Amino acid sequence: MDNSDSLPKSVLNLPLNVRAEMALREAVREALEENARMGLPAYIWRDGRVVAVPPEEIREFLAKPQPPLATLQDATNGTSESNGKLE
Repeated sequence: MDNSDSLPKSVLNLPLNVRAEMALREAVREALEENARMGLPAYIWRDGRVVAVPPEEIREFLAKPQPPLATLQDATNGTSESNGKLE
């Protein structure tokens, strides 16, 4: 995820909800990378039940470019609303 063009020079100038989403995304990415590296599945909620995502699928997901932060777009437009989705 590369939002460097739209990020302010100091992340501390961003609203708290944007910084929280950034931190959450990074933590999830690190956990997924560790599971893939160790050959372990990740367990997620999908279609109303918990499923094991195999390491191969995790690697495919991590290789794809990730969408920009929904809350960052709102913050840079001067609004504090977000669509409530982490994609």
